[in-house]
Amino acid sequence: MSKKRLISMPLVMIGIPTVVGIIFMLLIALAWYFSARHSYLSDVDKLKSIYVENAKVYVKSTIDSLVKQIDLDVKLTLKNIKNRDFVYLESVVRKLKKARSINEMKNILQTATFSSQLDFYLFDGKGVCLYNPFNSKIEGISLLFLKDKNNQYPIRQIISNAKHQQEGVLKQLWPYNWHFIDDWGRVGFSYYFAMDNGLIVVARRDIAPIFYRLKRKWIKQLSVFRFGMFGHGYIFVAKLNYNNPDCFLEEIVNPNRPSMVGKCLDINKKDIKGFAYRKKYVEDITKKDFSFVEYYFKLPKTDKIKKKLSYLRLYRRWGWIVGTGIYFTDLDELVSQKEKELHNQFRLIELTIALSILSSLALVAGFAIFLNKFLYKKIKGIFSNFEQSLSKEKMIDLEKIKIEQIYYVASRLNDVIRKFKEHENELLEVFVNILEARDIYTKGHSQRVAFYAKRIAQALGIDKDRQLMIYKAGLLHDIGKIGIPDNILLKPGRLTSSEYEIIKYHPVLSYEILKRIKRFEKLADFVRHHHEKCDGSGYPDGLKCEEICLEARILVIADIFDALTTTRPYRKAFSPQKAIEILEDETVDKKILYRVKDVLIEAFDEAEADEVEIMSEKVDALRSEISRIDYMTGVLFITALVEKIRKLIERKRKFIAFGVNIKNTSLINYKFSAETGNEVITKTSAVLQSIAKQKNGFVGRVYADKFIVVFELNGDANVEDIKRLFSAEEIKKSIKKEFLIESDCKIKNSRGECISDYIDLEIVSVVSDTIETAEKLIYLIDRKLKTSKA
Repeated sequence: MSKKRLISMPLVMIGIPTVVGIIFMLLIALAWYFSARHSYLSDVDKLKSIYVENAKVYVKSTIDSLVKQIDLDVKLTLKNIKNRDFVYLESVVRKLKKARSINEMKNILQTATFSSQLDFYLFDGKGVCLYNPFNSKIEGISLLFLKDKNNQYPIRQIISNAKHQQEGVLKQLWPYNWHFIDDWGRVGFSYYFAMDNGLIVVARRDIAPIFYRLKRKWIKQLSVFRFGMFGHGYIFVAKLNYNNPDCFLEEIVNPNRPSMVGKCLDINKKDIKGFAYRKKYVEDITKKDFSFVEYYFKLPKTDKIKKKLSYLRLYRRWGWIVGTGIYFTDLDELVSQKEKELHNQFRLIELTIALSILSSLALVAGFAIFLNKFLYKKIKGIFSNFEQSLSKEKMIDLEKIKIEQIYYVASRLNDVIRKFKEHENELLEVFVNILEARDIYTKGHSQRVAFYAKRIAQALGIDKDRQLMIYKAGLLHDIGKIGIPDNILLKPGRLTSSEYEIIKYHPVLSYEILKRIKRFEKLADFVRHHHEKCDGSGYPDGLKCEEICLEARILVIADIFDALTTTRPYRKAFSPQKAIEILEDETVDKKILYRVKDVLIEAFDEAEADEVEIMSEKVDALRSEISRIDYMTGVLFITALVEKIRKLIERKRKFIAFGVNIKNTSLINYKFSAETGNEVITKTSAVLQSIAKQKNGFVGRVYADKFIVVFELNGDANVEDIKRLFSAEEIKKSIKKEFLIESDCKIKNSRGECISDYIDLEIVSVVSDTIETAEKLIYLIDRKLKTSKA
């Protein structure tokens, strides 16, 4: 190529008049100054408005979050109390079932009433009261006619529910003294349990004490709650007394004025401007549960009266108005700081403009500015061409450029486009390699699919731009597998139907990822449909051949061909010729396949040899073993346990199996905690594994608190030896020792009871003489444990 004769930039700029440059610069400077000043004044006004709006959002989110926390605390507390009450009720019922007379039942219920926070009563199926711990005079009287103040029949409702459901809970009003004269009691939970003999046990718990404790807890927390950069933010709470007009609004939390706590508030009180702010927010809350109000109030720890923005919200369950606010003095401090920053910026602009005006008086300055404008226009044009060329992956046409400096920039930008194209493909391949590193069995799959797809596109006469798009789609077609959980993607065994359904989501995930990247959005439909079939049996959309785009039909063939010609864990690779035969039986686009059969075989020979290294037996076994282990206890899952027992039965090996049931787990969870219950289970598991290792046994977890330990009987281990080794008392001692440090208990509850006092086991054994299946063994052990428990 002959060297072009280019025009120098200085020669282009010689004819520009100096005077025009000076005038142009002055006009720009003046326009710049007035624009900056207007912007500065406008920004200050906007800043104040934004801070006020942000303050509203801030106080609203603070109060709404606290009210949600209170409500969640109430709901969780009531739920936990009901769960514990049911556990206690069931323990009382178990004792009643063993009673031989009504009097013995009464004694049990009396003990339960005065040793717990529940009141127990006994009724027959007709609503006759058989036992009342507080009023024996009504025993023998039917209470079906008893009404509460809402004209409801509490006993009738319990009897009716008990006939259809053995146990349950109702929220009711009950009279305390049972004389039924102006005594409706308080709201509470009524638990009922219908026994097999037709009697109904009723347990009563008042909600009022629960709410009292919760209210005291939250009053204490809200009294010390502070927020805001100046520490002025606090929470105030007032209670609405709907039935007391003399004290309609009562202050219960106010850190700013603690002396007002417990006192009645004047709803018509006005601030220094004469605004009745309390009346305003009570009206708002009555209508819509919340209120924003601005008024003047005393600043915390001072006697200064300042303007305040408050947000209040009604918590209806307790009739609480929970509120907070931000003082405008705090906002003024923040706005002032920001205003200073804006003012400094404006001053800097003024100085810059002044210097520019002075410099513009010189001919050189005017000439330079004009030259800069000219050069900026040319460079902007070349960069606009660069953006278009980059998006189309084409080079900038240098033949149209006449100016030397611009020509130089354009040639360098062409180098950038060239490098970008090279590095983009390299980057995509690196990313795909990282993705495929998760699954060793698909190593190199995406690169080969991209290679085969491009060769197919070449054979079909598709233009080079679309060939490149198809190649990139091949690289990225499985990118969605990044969203498939490892326990499914890397599962060593056969997938379940549900797991396979999840795997089938990966084309959709690929589509969703690519359509959000502007550069690759055109590839999104190609990869979404790379598992569609011409008969509509593919996924994810079940499209038929004419509905699938050409690029996706090419990817389908390339994807299946590579899958067939590479080694997988469950089979060896097929030859390319055999792969073509199999493809001919698949519901792919036969017209394309017929034209590219030879191309695919040829491409297979050209493709880079990248054989998948099958995972070593040791690593594969380890991964398989991990999937068989119960994560909590470290013993076998029930499915793995059944598999090992089946192998012993198939080999006609004699063995003995022990069923171990941890007693009292529900009681331990109730008296201590669920975490303590889990620790008992894990400690028991560790002891059982330690014993099993002594005679080459194995342990499995069949239910939450039940284990099976199996020992093969051979020359080194007979039945008597194993039974002596598996002593219930010794095992219990070993478990209890795990919870002691030098005879001192590690875990105690609030009553000072030690967890070791509640540890107990049930152990049964079954010898394999009469066992035909693993399922029968588990059934016999479970039945023995239940019989032993009874």
